[in-house]
Amino acid sequence: MADARTTLITGIGLASSVGDAIMGSAAIRAGITRPQKLGGFVGVDDEPEPAELSGHPVAGCTEGTFFLGRWIRLAHRALDDLASRGDLPHLDDVAGWTRTALVVAVPDDLPGRFSVPERIDDAYLTERYIGRVVQLLSWPLAPAQIRWVRRGHMGAIAGLVIALEELAEGRYDRVIVLAADSLIETKSLAWLDKKQQLKTPARAVGVVPGEAAACVMIEDPRAARSRNARPQAYLESVAAHESQQPESRDGRGLGPAWAGAIEEALRRAGVRRPFDGDMVCDLNGSEQRAHDFGMAQLLLNQKRLTAPGKVRFPATALGETGAASGAVALVMGVRALARGESQRSSVLVTSRDDQGHVGAACLGRVPRSSRW
Repeated sequence: MADARTTLITGIGLASSVGDAIMGSAAIRAGITRPQKLGGFVGVDDEPEPAELSGHPVAGCTEGTFFLGRWIRLAHRALDDLASRGDLPHLDDVAGWTRTALVVAVPDDLPGRFSVPERIDDAYLTERYIGRVVQLLSWPLAPAQIRWVRRGHMGAIAGLVIALEELAEGRYDRVIVLAADSLIETKSLAWLDKKQQLKTPARAVGVVPGEAAACVMIEDPRAARSRNARPQAYLESVAAHESQQPESRDGRGLGPAWAGAIEEALRRAGVRRPFDGDMVCDLNGSEQRAHDFGMAQLLLNQKRLTAPGKVRFPATALGETGAASGAVALVMGVRALARGESQRSSVLVTSRDDQGHVGAACLGRVPRSSRW
């Protein structure tokens, strides 16, 4: 893997219920939220009265679409947000785009959520999903320049690991990590309800459905300098672990592995410990996820690796955004550093999926006087 501390984040994009990367991140920090009624929903228990649910749709973007249609619109808006600030090579820069890759994070239980007769493999997703997004953007990206990752909430951090490997091996100068997901459509709501994760009037603890897409672009400093790209943050470290102790029957048990991933990310970044800077975490209303994060915090505090600091949870504003949650957290972390609103010069982003994968990434501020 490449030394993450030599890698720049030169672009971000976001499509969310509260706005794009700049406005949306500010809204989340300010506690602004825009929930909407989703209409009546009859759960798997076939209750006689439909449950009145609230959620966080991206207004003016996904109405009337389903499954990949929603992802296409969300991903297109997030990538267009990245492109709108001039963070990408010019479209006529053939060499620049040849040296650009795209890593796409998708949910890890698609057959369980959607009844699709075809096999949902990489070829299916390339043709039906990201290929159409790239075509809408008129980006000169070939299918060989696209990689896929299935790690649920951990998708964005796992995508960063792949992106660093691509940079280290010299195949590309820059890699965009993208994630999009929507839990608002009927089949996703039924899937959440079947797993007893959906917050309803009859179930006080659970997730509020949302949808989003987010992306970050990491780049080799020499390539960024050659095209006069504007660095927004350093990627100081990335750590991804798989727990050797699977979840217990109640969905808990990943706290020690989660603490280990955070410890490795802090060590690789070389930040001062105990770390008391900002942390962005993908807690979403799930009691099991909150339990494991609390256990991880306890273990880290006992080893004096972390100290009480500000922890932000994007789901409080956006609801449960599934595979997009980690990418949303990365965008928030970058903006906190770029705006000088983080307590320290580093921000820690951390995620956990439901299959035993945990991870963390440490982002660092680029000094205004730095010539990088």
